[in-house]
Amino acid sequence: MSPIRACLTATSLALAAVPVQAQTPLVADRDFVAGMISTHQRAIDLARMELQDGKDPDLRRRAEAIIAGQTHDLAALIAWQERHAPVKE
Repeated sequence: MSPIRACLTATSLALAAVPVQAQTPLVADRDFVAGMISTHQRAIDLARMELQDGKDPDLRRRAEAIIAGQTHDLAALIAWQERHAPVKE
């Protein structure tokens, strides 16, 4: 199995683990952010693999754009998650 196919398989499994229904709006928000963090990180990982091994110039430019955009979004999602983490008692 290629590294890219393995990454895609892991992404599918991670998304399947995200709860479908939430109990409260805050839980729904946290679930959404957790799923999106995983999705964005996988997109960045796949794009890096393309830059490492891919040869098509158009796909390499797309990979660079994905890394730039998803990195920015990932940072914002992580910041939201940190601000809204459950309070530990």
